Amino acid sequence: METGLGILILLSFVNGAFAIAFIYYAYQIHSVRSQYEDMLMKQTSLQNKQSVENALLREKGHEMEELLRDIQANMEKDSYKNLSKINDKLKALEVITENHAKSHQLTQAFEKKVMENFTNINQWKKKLGEDPTLIRGY
Repeated sequence: METGLGILILLSFVNGAFAIAFIYYAYQIHSVRSQYEDMLMKQTSLQNKQSVENALLREKGHEMEELLRDIQANMEKDSYKNLSKINDKLKALEVITENHAKSHQLTQAFEKKVMENFTNINQWKKKLGEDPTLIRGY
């Protein structure tokens, strides 16, 4: 009878262990399921917020496009004329500046040539003044 009682105690212990394990896993499954459902609700909430924000951004984008069209239309009516006049004046000033730069370069080149010729004349003058054959010839 003692062996029967030992087996009964052992089976009770194993049965208790299974019961505890079953309860623990059932609790874990319930906990994971509730966390998963909370995560799904948060995800749905975020998706709803994002869709609202995307709609607002699209609306703002359309407003910006409309504003740009209005500005462009107004500029075409008014400002392009003024801009073309300003561009013409800028082109004229650019031509004048380029001509002035070319003139300045030519003036510098001319002055350099004059200085070279003046130096050459002074050197010839010295050579001629020092040349005894030239003086005897006269």
